[in-house]
Amino acid sequence: MLNLNSNKINRFKKLLDSYSYDLITQTLADRPYINLDSYLSEKKGEILIKLFYFQKKFLIRELECNFGQKYIDELLQLGVLIRNNNYISSLLKIHSLFNLYFASSYVDYRALDYAYFGKDSLLLSHYLPYNFKSSSTLDLCTGTGVQAILMANNSTSIIGTDISPIAQNIAQFNVLLNNVEDRVKIINGNIYEPIGKKKFDLIISNPPYISIPNSFEYPICGNGGEDGLLILKKIISDLDLHLNQSGVSLILGNTIGNDKEPFIVDYLKSNLMKFGWDIEIVVIEKHPKEEEMFNRTLLLTNHNIVSSKNAQAEFQNMYERLNVTNTYIYLLRIKKGKGSIKKTNIFENSINEKISKVTDVTSFKTIEFLMINSFNNGHYKRVVELYKVIDKFHTTFNIPYTKELLYIINQSQGKQSIKKT
Repeated sequence: MLNLNSNKINRFKKLLDSYSYDLITQTLADRPYINLDSYLSEKKGEILIKLFYFQKKFLIRELECNFGQKYIDELLQLGVLIRNNNYISSLLKIHSLFNLYFASSYVDYRALDYAYFGKDSLLLSHYLPYNFKSSSTLDLCTGTGVQAILMANNSTSIIGTDISPIAQNIAQFNVLLNNVEDRVKIINGNIYEPIGKKKFDLIISNPPYISIPNSFEYPICGNGGEDGLLILKKIISDLDLHLNQSGVSLILGNTIGNDKEPFIVDYLKSNLMKFGWDIEIVVIEKHPKEEEMFNRTLLLTNHNIVSSKNAQAEFQNMYERLNVTNTYIYLLRIKKGKGSIKKTNIFENSINEKISKVTDVTSFKTIEFLMINSFNNGHYKRVVELYKVIDKFHTTFNIPYTKELLYIINQSQGKQSIKKT
């Protein structure tokens, strides 16, 4: 656990500031493959980036030579750095967003508890109601405390809750790192449990939402149950008890669905509209189930949690049992009103629109997986369409087609008008 000493944390922030850590890491977020050795002229700044952003380890004597033994000892006492024999590495990854700092755990999917900072953290931050003045704000499943801290300038009082003691510790560290401890309080506990009967003007949440087969053990910061709605349903069920009459709730989530819409729409109609809630759901992204299955399988196998064959089989069984064809990322805005629901889609409807934006090797491999899965299900025309889109990237990425993929392409070109039975 981190030592929550405000003076030491403040000195750590000054160190990051002195080498423009925030500006550099915000640049790196958009340019992840940059050559740091040619980009950074300041040796100490380069060490900080490699240490806290890329998890590089350093010899103790090199860090002490650049920053002094006394200060390295202080960071070890703070818990930011850890020592292993003659080497030192960082316990945390330090991100920067809107010129604020956010520490998180380095991701290890074999660990069931860690503090997560990812794409969805950034996504929700762009939708927060910064023009909404709130006397009381609640951030459920706060994680690293990103949303709670970002709302500090718009709220008199903010509470963030999280069931993970690791997340609660790191979130409180971030509160001190950004000097908002006079407005933001982080409490360890399950959803509403720590706040009793308190009500709030604004309730925000980016809850665990990944659809995961029940047979898998998955980190609590991401596990949303098979339909991705396990935690969301708990949030919604008691929303009426904790949202003020004129209050607003904003929730970012991910769920499964059919080709028409996410299954959450029917759930909201059945469980919120009848109580007089006005609901807006904006569907931000729509993905084929094969793409989600590929990404999750890749993640689980890369971290030696389960074999690729077993992972694919479990996801396939789950999707078939639940009649899933797609997964969705959505944004909910809920307030008290007359009982209405409005759904807006802002995702790209055409698969060709999406895959024409293949920009890296991971995207290429995702489409390759879709081609194989389409072939196995007899969708030969789709295989040919996908092939036409990614073939121009084949030379760019210098990725040789496998024998299996070449066979699938050749077979599909001769059968594209036939549906396998």
